[in-house]
Amino acid sequence: MFYGKFLFCNLFCVLGKGMNKKRISYRLSVYILSIAVIVISVIVIINYTYSKRLLTERIEESAINQSKLIITNVARPIVTTQEITRNVANQALYYYQHNDLDFFLKQVLESNPSISGMHVLILPEFASEKLQAGHSTVRQNTQIITHRGTMPLFNFSQHCPGIVGKWTDPYHAEYSPNSALIAYCMPLAGSGETDTVGYVCCETELENINRLVSGIQIGKEGFAAIIDSKGLFLTHPNQEWVLSKNIYDLPDKVFPGDVNAFKNMLQAGKSIPGIIYPETFNYEKSWLYYAPMPYTQWTLIIIVPVKELFYDLWLVFRQIVSVALVGIIIIVLLFVWVVRKTLEPLLQVTKDIQSFSLGGKKTVQVNNEIVSLVESLEVMQNRYDELLKEQNQSKKDKRNIEKDLKSAKEIQSGIIPSGYPAFPDRPEIDIFAVLSPAQTIGGDLYDYFFIDKNHLLFAIGDVSGKGIPASLFMAVAHTLIKSNSNVLSSKHIVELMNKKLSQRNTNQHFITLFVGILDISTGILDYCNAAHNHPYLLRHSGELEMLSETHGLPAGIYANKSYSSSSNVLRKGDMIFLYTDGVIDCRNPEDQIFGQKRLESILEQMKGTACKELVHKIETNLKSFKGTNKQTDDISLMAIRFME
Repeated sequence: MFYGKFLFCNLFCVLGKGMNKKRISYRLSVYILSIAVIVISVIVIINYTYSKRLLTERIEESAINQSKLIITNVARPIVTTQEITRNVANQALYYYQHNDLDFFLKQVLESNPSISGMHVLILPEFASEKLQAGHSTVRQNTQIITHRGTMPLFNFSQHCPGIVGKWTDPYHAEYSPNSALIAYCMPLAGSGETDTVGYVCCETELENINRLVSGIQIGKEGFAAIIDSKGLFLTHPNQEWVLSKNIYDLPDKVFPGDVNAFKNMLQAGKSIPGIIYPETFNYEKSWLYYAPMPYTQWTLIIIVPVKELFYDLWLVFRQIVSVALVGIIIIVLLFVWVVRKTLEPLLQVTKDIQSFSLGGKKTVQVNNEIVSLVESLEVMQNRYDELLKEQNQSKKDKRNIEKDLKSAKEIQSGIIPSGYPAFPDRPEIDIFAVLSPAQTIGGDLYDYFFIDKNHLLFAIGDVSGKGIPASLFMAVAHTLIKSNSNVLSSKHIVELMNKKLSQRNTNQHFITLFVGILDISTGILDYCNAAHNHPYLLRHSGELEMLSETHGLPAGIYANKSYSSSSNVLRKGDMIFLYTDGVIDCRNPEDQIFGQKRLESILEQMKGTACKELVHKIETNLKSFKGTNKQTDDISLMAIRFME
C-alpha cells in the first residue's frame, strides 16, 4: 500500500501544477494514467498479501494433515499395544492357573512382531505355592526368551507406581541394550470387578515410533519430533537428541518470547501454530506447529524453515512486479498516444460507467465527470471484492465438508472387517460381508471375530437415520460390541450395549441388532435379536429356515431393558445369511420393493455355494432390480458357512 501512495503522490506533484489550466481530455488522461498505476500497484500488493495469507492457511492445513498422518501412524502401534495388554489381562489369570502362562505370552509375541516383551506379576497373596509369581517373555535379537521367578524381568514398582492403565516413561533394559523401551501397564483383575490380583505390562521399542515419525517427509528441510509431558525428546532426526535433550532446556534465543509461556501453551494440550528459531537450522526463523497425541501425554512437533515455506511466493511476487512494471510502461506509451488523439465524449463514457456501476439504474447528473467516474469504479471494485471473498469462502467451506466426509468414510471403512478369506487359518469357517451406504457414510454395521479359540462372534445392525450422526452412533455401537465381548452370552452383550447406548443419547438414535456366538467345536449357536431383520438358515440339505425369534426392542431406547436369547445347532455345511432392511426395501423405477420373497427365492437357488458367491449374487440382483433408481437406504449383507 505504501508503494501505491508513494507513486500517487509523485505523479500528482509533477503533473498537478497547472493541471487546472489543461482541457478536460488532458486531465482525464492524466487521471486515468495515475489511477491505472495505483490500481496495478494495489493489485500487486493485495495479491501478495492475500497469497501470503492463503499460503499460511494452507501451511496450517498441511501441517494439520501431516500431524494427523503421523498421529495415525503412531497411534496404530500404541492402540495395538494397549489392546494386546487388555486382552492378555483378560486371559492371563486363566493361563496362570493352568500353568500355561509362559506358552500364552510366547504366542502373543510370535503373533505381534511389534511387541518386544510381555510381563505378568501375580501378587504374593494370590500366587500359587507351586507356580512362580513373576513371568516374563521378551524378544532378544531373533529369539524369544522366557523367564520365571519371584519377580518378572520388568520392575513394576519402578516404572509403573500406582498402576491404573498407562504408558511408562522410556527406559533401558538388559534384555534390550540397543534400544530404549516404553511399556503399557494395567492391573490384572480377579473374580471380583474391583479385585487386583496382579499386573500386566506390554513393551515396545521406542525406535519403532521414531521410525514411523522419521519416515514422513516434511517439505525439503522440515522435520517432525515427539516430546513427552516433561519436554524430553522421544523422537528426533538427530538421534543424539533422543532421550537426552529437553525442549525446555534449549537456549533462550530458540523461543521468540518467554519460554514459560511456550511451556504453558504446550502443556495445555492444544494444536497451535507459532514461530521458533531452532538450533537444528542454525537459529533461522522457522514455522512451528504442535498437537497433542491421543492415548498418551506426548506432543507432536512439526518445524519447517520460513524461507522454505515462502520461497515460491517470493518468486511469484518478483514475476508479478516485473509484469506490473512492463504494464506501467505500456500504459505510459498509450497515454502519450491517447493525448494526441481525440477522446470520445467524456460525458457519454461517464454516464455509461455510472449506469453500469449502478446496475442499470437511472444516472445522476454531476458537474465533475472525474469524481463520478472514480465513484463508479469504487462501487465496481467493492462489489468485485465482495464477490471474490464470498466465492473463496464458498470454495473453502466445500473443501472442508468434502474432506471431512472423505475422512469419515475412511474411518468407517476401517472399523468394519474386510478381506477374504476372513480367517485363513480357520478352514472350518467361511465368512463374507459387504456394506453399501446410501450416502457417503451410513449407519449400518457388521463385525465378526473370534472371542476365543472355539467361539466366533458375529453381529449385524442398522442405526436409525443416515449420514454423519448415524455413522457416529454406529462407531460407538461397534466399539461396545468389541469391549463387551469377553462373555459368551449374546443377550448379555446386547444388554450391556443397550445400557451404555441409552446413556446421554440426546438425539434418540437406536439400533436394531443381531448378535450371534457360534461354538465351532459343537455347532451350537447362541443368538439375540434386538428387533433386527430375521436371518435365514440355509441347511446343507437345501432347506431354508428363518430364525424368527425377536428378543427385545432396538438397543439405545431404554437403559434397563432386559433381553432374552435363543439357540440353534448348525450342522456341517449349513449357512447363516444376515442382512439389513435396505435389501428388502430396495425399490425399482416402478416403485416396487425387492421384498423377502425375492430374497428367499435367491437363497433357495444357492445351495452349496460359497459365502462370497452368495453375497455377490444378491448384490447383482439388487442392482439389476433397482435400475436407475437412487439407493435410499444403507445395505449390508453377511453370509457365514459352517464348513464340512
